[in-house]
Amino acid sequence: MNLRAPKIWLGLLGVPVAALGYQLVAYALVPYSCDRQAPAPLHALSALVLLACVACTLLAAHEWLRLHAAAPDGVDDDAPLPATRNRFLAVCATVVGGLFTLVVASQWMAAWVVSPCLQ
Repeated sequence: MNLRAPKIWLGLLGVPVAALGYQLVAYALVPYSCDRQAPAPLHALSALVLLACVACTLLAAHEWLRLHAAAPDGVDDDAPLPATRNRFLAVCATVVGGLFTLVVASQWMAAWVVSPCLQ
């Protein structure tokens, strides 16, 4: 069993699930924040999820750099399948994690600008 594979899967699946879960919980917190005129719970949730997304994306990027450094120079089509697959998945995990991290950051910026009571 490859113990480094969770780093890839956290970036590939964990960050999008966290972003979707963030959107679900943020929408559920809007009535609470509006009733109390306190946007702090929304900002706390946003900061927590953003930090988690950044951490998972950095883990995937670290794995990508580790696999890239271990690979021989040049493109080798005859390389063993698991090594090539793991490098590809690490690149995909880093890109997907970065994209969904930007999604969470942009949603947090909208929470700063727009009042939760605006309908």
